Amino acid sequence: DRDDQDLGYTFNQPTVNSLNKLSAQIVKMNNNKWAVVIGNGYNNTEADGNASTTGHAVLYILYLSNTFGGTWTLGTDYIKITTGSGTLASPNGLATPLPVDTNGDGKVDLIYAGDINGNMWKFDVSSASPASWAVANAGSPLFTAPAGQPITSAPQVFPHPNGGRMVLFGTGKFIETADASGPFTTQALYGVWDNGGTVTLSDLVAQTVIDTVSGAGTSFRRVSSNTVDYAGAPPAKGWFLNLPATGETVPFNTLIKSGLALFSSMIPSPDPCAFGGEGWLMALDPLTGWASAYGSFDADGDGSITATESVTTGGGATVSVAVAGRKSTVGIAPTPTILDVPSAAGGVYGSGGGGGGGMVYANGTGGLERFGLQDQPGSRGRIMWKEIFQ
Repeated sequence: DRDDQDLGYTFNQPTVNSLNKLSAQIVKMNNNKWAVVIGNGYNNTEADGNASTTGHAVLYILYLSNTFGGTWTLGTDYIKITTGSGTLASPNGLATPLPVDTNGDGKVDLIYAGDINGNMWKFDVSSASPASWAVANAGSPLFTAPAGQPITSAPQVFPHPNGGRMVLFGTGKFIETADASGPFTTQALYGVWDNGGTVTLSDLVAQTVIDTVSGAGTSFRRVSSNTVDYAGAPPAKGWFLNLPATGETVPFNTLIKSGLALFSSMIPSPDPCAFGGEGWLMALDPLTGWASAYGSFDADGDGSITATESVTTGGGATVSVAVAGRKSTVGIAPTPTILDVPSAAGGVYGSGGGGGGGMVYANGTGGLERFGLQDQPGSRGRIMWKEIFQ
């Protein structure tokens, strides 16, 4: 912050490009310069001799190809795009961004990032001239979550069949003491359809956690399947799902894997003498927020994953239901590692999905767990080709 006072304490969690498995934050810009894209972080107004004079949430694009002369010069060594959101009395801060190449030319056109005030921002960097790079939507956020729902992790972006993109993210933070001890605000998972313009909460369809059932040595969640009509009048602009547990929060990056949106939540223990806490992995259809129609988890422990699993309710009844969330058996588990495996590996996949899936490795506060995740139809295989003329 000696070079730029709007820089705070950065908590950027590196995101991964699902296509090439490389860092999604190291990118080629439309001016043909390579850069790393980060948010400015938090507490940039701290009186450390280089305090921000605005308290704004800021996006930084740091050029990697320049010869570094010992001082970062704005416009030469880096580009700064301010959201204009935040004050000295209540400073804002931008979390981990996700750059997106919308036309397949290998250069970034859009950047999405959330902030501590619950805004999801969209930055337009499609021009070859950095002077034209700016916050999209005439400077307004794409979406603003209700008060008390900060965004401190990176979103994921999924193509929408009607055009545009689904922007998927969870809310909540685990940075300050009060984040573990309360008071708590209900946090949520969001799927917002970005097809131009801004989106409000009233544009989204509410999904809910119906109940919690047990099976295969842990607990599972069922969710509602309220209709999300993208062709309605007016059309729905996405969905949201409030997290039911007290203190449950999503400070970890969202993933898109096997055709599902994966959200890792945590429920920290409020007892300072206790160890760790609990966590859930929610696997939802990115377009609707529903449970997968083909199954996600082996909830009954029979070695296969199907559309419905035989589980036990709180009253002791055995029912066959679709499950959308799995409670961690190793406590708090951040964003998991998922390896592609064929359907024959371990015999953990059913016949309804895409013929394979992922093996989930979740490293939690209580150890390492391993379980299968079912593919969705069409989520695997070749996605593009290019003819080379000689």
